[in-house]
Amino acid sequence: MINAISTILVQSDLFFERIPLISFAVNMTDLFLKHVFIPFLSDKTITSNKYLSYLDAKENWECVVLSIPGLGLLISDEQRSHRNNINVVKYKSQILEFIKKDSIAPRRNAHSDLNYIDVGFINTHVLSSPYMRDPDIAFAVVKKYGYLLANASKTLRNNSEIVKAAIQNSVGAFQFASNNLQQDSEIISLHNELHPYKKI
Repeated sequence: MINAISTILVQSDLFFERIPLISFAVNMTDLFLKHVFIPFLSDKTITSNKYLSYLDAKENWECVVLSIPGLGLLISDEQRSHRNNINVVKYKSQILEFIKKDSIAPRRNAHSDLNYIDVGFINTHVLSSPYMRDPDIAFAVVKKYGYLLANASKTLRNNSEIVKAAIQNSVGAFQFASNNLQQDSEIISLHNELHPYKKI
């Protein structure tokens, strides 16, 4: 029942936050809850409730921009999508643990402490946004599977630490680094040192 209400609240917020005048009330309420109510809740309470997790993930600047009639249209659905999938927060520690211990595609195993992660969960969800927008998850993934830098967000493909980790694992990772880092002397040097047969 609580989950159903939380889902309705999230969908309502997403719908009304772009409607002129109503958007002002919705986003001011969101800001109030983010700064007056949520700080007093435990992480467990927040992550276990879809609506609270959604509010916690909603950026202050989004609330401000969306509260101004017309300006909300400047925020794309992709930019808003980081709030829609609460599993990034909810499953982050479990996903990181799984990636460290095992292969990228989990099998359902009654004896595993991670058996609630469905078959293909990592392949289907983690290797696409919003999971690969999370720097910790992206770093853990590319450290084991460097070529999956291709699935990381644009911002993270411009993160030197994540790109270095990917290059250290895979010769093919360099091509997925941002244009900026593909011209970085330190990144080029690392690639050439680790993959002398495919120098840049």
